[in-house]
Amino acid sequence: MKLLSHITYLKKAETIFTCFLALAFMLICNSITFSQNLYFQSYTSTEGLSQNSIYCIAETPEGFMWFGTQDGINRFDGKKFKSFIPVMETTEGTVSNFSKMITTLYHDRQDHLWVGTTRELLLYDRYTGKFGYPHDVYPGFKLPSDMWFKKIIEDTYDNLWIITQDNGIFCYNKSARTMKSVLWESTAPKKMLNIMKDSKGVVWVASNTDLYYFDNGTFFPVKTAQRLNKANITIADICLVNNTLWTIVNSSEIVIFDIFNKNNITHTYFDHIYSGKTKLADARILHQSDSNTVWVGSRSDGLLKVNLKDKTYIKAGAAGTSYSLVSQFILSFYTNKQFITWIGLSGGLAKYDVQKVQFGLWRNEPESNKPAPDNKIFSILGDTEEDFYMGTLYGGMMHCNIKTNKFKYYPPPFNIYTANDSKTVYEIIKGNGNLLWMATKGGLYSFDKISKKFEEFVDHHDDQTRELTVLLKLKDQNKLLVAGYNGGLRLFNLDTKKWEKCYDKNDFLKRYLLRARHMKEVEPGVIYMSTEAQNLVKYDYRSGVFTTFPTLQKVSGISRHFWIVGDDCWVATDDGLIQANVADMTIKKIWRTENGLPNNYIYAVVPDNYGRLWISSNQGLALLDVKKGIIRKFSKDDGLQDLEFNTASCFKDKKGKIWFGGINGFNMVNPDLTVNDIFSPGPLITGINVMNLSYSTGLATSYVDSVHLTHDKNFISFEFQSPNFSQTENITYQYMLSGVDSSWVNSGTRNFVSYTQLKPGEYTFSVKSANNNNIWCDQPKALFIYISPPWYKTIWFLTTAAGLFLFLLFYLIKQRIKTIKSREFLKRQKAEAEMKALRSQMNPHFIFNSLNSINSFVVENKTHLASDYLTKFSRLIRLILDNSGSEEIPLEKEIETLKLYLLMESLRFENKFDYEIFTDQNLDTTNIMIPPMVIQPYVENAIWHGLMHKPDHGKVSISITNNEAKPSDLIIKITDNGIGRDRSGTIKSKTGNQNKSYGTDITLQRIRYFNPINTVKINDLFDSDNMPAGTEVLIYLYSKIK
Repeated sequence: MKLLSHITYLKKAETIFTCFLALAFMLICNSITFSQNLYFQSYTSTEGLSQNSIYCIAETPEGFMWFGTQDGINRFDGKKFKSFIPVMETTEGTVSNFSKMITTLYHDRQDHLWVGTTRELLLYDRYTGKFGYPHDVYPGFKLPSDMWFKKIIEDTYDNLWIITQDNGIFCYNKSARTMKSVLWESTAPKKMLNIMKDSKGVVWVASNTDLYYFDNGTFFPVKTAQRLNKANITIADICLVNNTLWTIVNSSEIVIFDIFNKNNITHTYFDHIYSGKTKLADARILHQSDSNTVWVGSRSDGLLKVNLKDKTYIKAGAAGTSYSLVSQFILSFYTNKQFITWIGLSGGLAKYDVQKVQFGLWRNEPESNKPAPDNKIFSILGDTEEDFYMGTLYGGMMHCNIKTNKFKYYPPPFNIYTANDSKTVYEIIKGNGNLLWMATKGGLYSFDKISKKFEEFVDHHDDQTRELTVLLKLKDQNKLLVAGYNGGLRLFNLDTKKWEKCYDKNDFLKRYLLRARHMKEVEPGVIYMSTEAQNLVKYDYRSGVFTTFPTLQKVSGISRHFWIVGDDCWVATDDGLIQANVADMTIKKIWRTENGLPNNYIYAVVPDNYGRLWISSNQGLALLDVKKGIIRKFSKDDGLQDLEFNTASCFKDKKGKIWFGGINGFNMVNPDLTVNDIFSPGPLITGINVMNLSYSTGLATSYVDSVHLTHDKNFISFEFQSPNFSQTENITYQYMLSGVDSSWVNSGTRNFVSYTQLKPGEYTFSVKSANNNNIWCDQPKALFIYISPPWYKTIWFLTTAAGLFLFLLFYLIKQRIKTIKSREFLKRQKAEAEMKALRSQMNPHFIFNSLNSINSFVVENKTHLASDYLTKFSRLIRLILDNSGSEEIPLEKEIETLKLYLLMESLRFENKFDYEIFTDQNLDTTNIMIPPMVIQPYVENAIWHGLMHKPDHGKVSISITNNEAKPSDLIIKITDNGIGRDRSGTIKSKTGNQNKSYGTDITLQRIRYFNPINTVKINDLFDSDNMPAGTEVLIYLYSKIK
């Protein structure tokens, strides 16, 4: 039924318990009783309890608290309650419903949680959240049905003792796996109340009429009535306390039996030993929380907290305050490993935390049908150990006797000048004899503690003697230094009872406001002032010199209090606590909320006798341990009067106790009782939501070690809580999700986190916590998370798909290469065929023209010219034939061919035109490769169509240069001064010659075959009269280097 792997919780619990023995010892040695009511934190159904009657309480090793109510079990993690109703589903699918009223809870050594009701005894598996019968786990465990179970304990002999309300007692031996019969020396009692085991392992039992002890398999009666010389008694409860057995008899007496020697039992009475202010009526229940404290609960009169060391007790009940019990009816007690005492009530649950005992709280509680008393405390003066005088907002001076808890107000008398302003008292100090001096809004007053009379000292012509906020008795003069809201300073002579102006050498007070709120003479003649206008100000009243500190003013102009400790001056401002060097007021550090303070608005700072600083603020108190760098925060839950305190409202008495005044009373801090909180358990994961729905497995959430999700469930959120029930609101957390967070993420006090759009893969979510002392837990809680990929991203699919893809890719690449090779082969064949076709068109064309020229010479009987022409023609044909087999030829061969052609044409036309060829000297004509016969067709056009019809001498110019924009390209320019293209076309149309010349078109195609970027431009030339003056051809040719 249980998960054996979680048995390690028990070992952790033992370790934590050992650590807390030191804590318990310190509490015992330092216990001090405050005169006011005990402080309790209450929980009801408003906070989440399923029902408000708490009959029993237990604790499990992982840290949860368990409470039995009339409506099932309630589990508490420090912030939230979760309820469980006893039900069980059978193998047939039916549901067994059990009694919801839980009467006993017990966690045994085997990590089982026993649940007793008014009818059944069950085991609750908190790992799976299921209820079961004990015989499913413990063979031979048999009990009659329908019994009211009261209590369960284990002894040192592996016996499990079970008592019922009306059916006696049962004993199950776990080793023998048998239910043992219980023998009684006398008649076996039926109505059982309690069972306990003492330090020697002896089991003690209480029935409603007698006490019994177990020895050698038999219960022997103590014969309680006979020992008490009473005819009949009714026992309500028992409690083993340090080798004594406390017994409630007849609901009015507590008898203490000395059971060290059970053969010689003696007794005494509680009232003979212990003293307190008020006795308890109708006592019904006892509980020992530590070696120094016993609790006594009643059914109608609250409880007593008994101090065994000083033999005193305090009574507490439902006083109607925020820190009192919510009910007078006590049902149960339990003290957990953290030494927090839980009190089950008929009406809710109360928690008494030893962490809060250092705070005393006093306030004047309102009475019915009367105006609310003034609890806003502006100043505190401890006159004696018991008598305190305080300045209030509108009630005047308040006197409080902290032992009797009695309050009385003394308002200064009304007058027409001050009206009710004098009831606002900002400061009270001691004077000579029985006098007290008060700084009020109405002015300066003295108060005689014996006669209870006030005397007013106000100069109605001087505003600086009214609206006073602070007083200081000078050390070497019988004078008061007085300051107020009007911004100045005055001296009041106690001998002459006259006002005097302060010595102000440099007229500082005429130029600056002060509005001092706190003053202290740090050395004779030298006063430091906390002001609301100049921050900290130093005043030497002998020299009359005022000194301000700009470094402090840069932080804030407002200082509310200060205290010098060694070389440090601690200055309380509205923007943090300044730690300054007292010698020159250079700032060492500014402590703010980011360092752990509850608020930056600081009202007062007071050192204790242990080198720590107590700080009042706008959000509670703080304890600063400078050496350790640790700040502890305290709030209303710790017993504070409220979160907000008041400016410079503090006092430190001779014994080191520190007092702070706030807006709803005043607190006393006893630094001797400040618990060094070392308890810092690791957090539990209390909630897992996936896609905003609770994640469900076979285990309860807090015991889940791993989470498995599908790829479409990748939005996950976690709730976590450290089972630390003290200072719960100050627990801080850090978390990290491996693969997402590169380092620990500070969560502060927020105990939840969400992650969205997580990719498939493995993650580990870790979370750790720190207590109020900033002590981190030893071991973070870790949760493994696996998000499975979609089927198409699984390993098997990706492996298969990758294999298929590679095979297909290989096939496609192979086919593509084959296709490209085939295509390239066809393209080359086509290109070669086209080139041959072009050459076959070009060469006959040139030859035809040349032969025509030779024929013309022969017909005209110019044999010499014909012979010369034929020689050059044969040379030219030879060059053309040599070049025709190549796609590229050197530029120098093209130029040689061009020169022969021009020479032939010049001879043919009887030197009718001149020609010139210019080649850039930087061109490497030997290695520059171009297509053959790309220039000749354009030169031929220039001669035949431009110069042939020109009446006078013509000229053809050819230049070959680099392209400046693209040095790798050639620019070939062919220029003639012929008749132009328009006139040539006109002549051609008149002669009826409509044959089209294909030479230039073929050449252009050849040029572009060579490189698509090659191009040809033809420009018409005009003279100054805009008459045709020839043609210009530009060939842009991409050349290649051989």
